[in-house]
Amino acid sequence: MSNNQVTIPEIPAELESTLYQLLSERSGIKEYDLMKALVDAGFSEFTPDLDPLAMFQSHFLLFHLLYRLQAKWLRNGQGSLSIHTLAIELTPASAISDQAWQNAQQALVVEDGVRDYYLDYAEFLSTQESDVIELIAGFWRDFGQGTNTTMAASETDLGTAKRQLDIQDTTESLTVTLVNRQYRKLSQRHHPDKGGEAEQFHAISEARECLLGYLARRAK
Repeated sequence: MSNNQVTIPEIPAELESTLYQLLSERSGIKEYDLMKALVDAGFSEFTPDLDPLAMFQSHFLLFHLLYRLQAKWLRNGQGSLSIHTLAIELTPASAISDQAWQNAQQALVVEDGVRDYYLDYAEFLSTQESDVIELIAGFWRDFGQGTNTTMAASETDLGTAKRQLDIQDTTESLTVTLVNRQYRKLSQRHHPDKGGEAEQFHAISEARECLLGYLARRAK
């Protein structure tokens, strides 16, 4: 489905104003912290959720809005917006050289697969849970600045990941359902919003990513 088949809603002025204020006040803010700040400001749509699909939709919606505002704010001379899960940063126009400003404008017309993906609002409307399981694991991994364990997990990595998610080789076969069930159970205990430790939550997120990546490769 392409964008010309869906109606892209206008960005509410209050939301745009809040985002601009937050990004102006907090340089290099992480995505998770920005989402929490938006919730505190009354935008519950960005509430972090343990459900993979709901979490991804909040993430996608935020990035969709940011990429739209990136172009708008640059066009209006309000600043240059850099977008990454670990650092979303708005640089005011007064702090940018003429050459850097021209470079930022030129970058908007250069093909960018990531930007194009998030600007495709149809993706937000059509994405299902089965489409985002591995994306979610990577999403949370970025908050902990971990490594991409899905690329080449060794037997040691797999064993560690299973222990992290309390999965016993001798009692249960490894499946996507089992991995996600254990992840959800442990997330309820270790998620920072539930009073848990961020480091432990990131560890179980990385463990899930490792195991899901292994299962995806094994299924090919």
